[in-house]
Amino acid sequence: VRRLIPLIRLANALDRTHYSVVDSVTCRVTRGRARLSVHARTDTELELWTAGLQTGRFEKVFGVPIEIVLAPSEANKGEDREHAK
Repeated sequence: VRRLIPLIRLANALDRTHYSVVDSVTCRVTRGRARLSVHARTDTELELWTAGLQTGRFEKVFGVPIEIVLAPSEANKGEDREHAK
């Protein structure tokens, strides 16, 4: 349960507006870092900001820093925006 809590908090943060703007999420862990790529079709500024507030617990539980980025999707290709925590 201790490892599930930060994942649930991140998932909840990524649906902050409850409008299902996030289409999918992928996570890669390489060289001791986690990168969460968020695929969305519309503006996700609030979701990314809220998820950024939840990174501390993830990092404490899993012992790796996490970066949350907006990945280009079919609707927003060319708008490769990143969210710094």
